[in-house]
Amino acid sequence: MALTAFYALPPKWVASTYITKGSLLSAYREVRSTETVPDATTQPIEIKLYSSIQDDVFYAALGIMTANKIDVAATRQPFIHLASSKAESEELAVSELKSVLANANTQALSLNLPSLTPDHNLRAFNTLGEIEVINSKSLVAYLAIGIFLGFVVGCLLVYFPLFKAYYERETRK
Repeated sequence: MALTAFYALPPKWVASTYITKGSLLSAYREVRSTETVPDATTQPIEIKLYSSIQDDVFYAALGIMTANKIDVAATRQPFIHLASSKAESEELAVSELKSVLANANTQALSLNLPSLTPDHNLRAFNTLGEIEVINSKSLVAYLAIGIFLGFVVGCLLVYFPLFKAYYERETRK
């Protein structure tokens, strides 16, 4: 039954990519467009302010992704997250992930920094590498279900005659 279910059900495709916060230097440059690089006299409080802006933009983008049914999970490496999308076809999973990532980037920036000019280069997050696509349908899970069902049916086939014999013996007394 489990093998039949495995071959009968359609595959689920998962498109995923790693993302991380945008560059702090980029946030500094875009917000303070008159300066190209922060100088040595930049105050620690100002650096904390830009770090806070960077965090706000990044976490707003994560929230937008989650609201658009993109799974976002933290990884073992600090500040790196895995964004993934599930769909019925490989192409649909990739296009959905790309679309939501682009939308999340745009919306997060416009929510947190509405005064940015349209020609800015700031990103709410950076993608690390290409989008990878896998078939998430696992034969192991179906085999585990099959083994469990086989165990239950096997137990019933063994114990049913024993219970029947016990019942017949008790009713004869």
